[in-house]
Amino acid sequence: MAALAQATPFDPNLSSTYKSVPCNAKSCSWLGDNFCDMNSSCRYNYSYVDGTGVNGLLSTETLVFPSVDNQTEVQLPETLFGCTTEAKSENSTGFVGVFGLSMGHLSLISQLGSSVDYKFSYCLPSFPITDDDGENASGRLDFGSMAKVFDSGAASTPIISNDNFFYFLNLESISVNGGKHIIIKPSKDEHRGNIIIDSGTTFTFIDGEAVITLALAVARVIRLPLSNHTNLDAEVGLMCYNSSSSSSVEYMSQLAISFHFADGLTVVLKSENALVGVAEDKICLSIAPNIESESISIFGYLSQLNHHVGYDLSSRR
Repeated sequence: MAALAQATPFDPNLSSTYKSVPCNAKSCSWLGDNFCDMNSSCRYNYSYVDGTGVNGLLSTETLVFPSVDNQTEVQLPETLFGCTTEAKSENSTGFVGVFGLSMGHLSLISQLGSSVDYKFSYCLPSFPITDDDGENASGRLDFGSMAKVFDSGAASTPIISNDNFFYFLNLESISVNGGKHIIIKPSKDEHRGNIIIDSGTTFTFIDGEAVITLALAVARVIRLPLSNHTNLDAEVGLMCYNSSSSSSVEYMSQLAISFHFADGLTVVLKSENALVGVAEDKICLSIAPNIESESISIFGYLSQLNHHVGYDLSSRR
């Protein structure tokens, strides 16, 4: 692993409020995969399926956020975070961290807790992350009273999970432009839903048979034939279309894929959510089949673009 390359790295030696967490602290056990260094400090060492990895110290620091009125600051002393000292990554975007918002003990929302009423919401930035001028695109993340979703047509669905990490929901069916509903298999575990909502996964993954039915329905709307795989879409398992016809643009703009969740929540994906260009004459559906038949389904980043997504952990919705 190599040292992190960033323009303005955090230097713990310059902070009067920074502390590394000792190995015997309860919070160290929350890491799961941890070890002690020669100073008896709690360290983590994670490797991921894409070949990336991080190594660093579990630490505490005073974090500072703007208040609701943006006129004052809110200080959060002794907030747990991972201070990464080494990283292996193919990432060239300049982003060097992950903002954790799971239900686990170490996530920021769990630490903020009642101070923000266990609420947060976000609007994700569209791809590409940088615009034509090279400027970074930005999304929005709110906590507490600012996290309420009042958008027209807003609805909610239950978080159904006995898991302290993932947000499981119940996806009942999918339809294309008001057509026949494609029924999604329910979870075999009655204590959790059949799909995870996860902004850290690019594509959406569901049952393979449902994806094939969906891809054929989309083909009829956008009037493009399914194509053979390229290296990219074969690796991920995407269903793709030959897009050499200029007339297809009009039909793609009419595409509306509706995800129907429990309690009447419907999330509509337009072409910017559902279709991804992988070559000059090829586009792919951003909804892919699960890698294995028993894999957990995931409602990913692209499917959440252009939606205001809110979480109320007290109400489990």
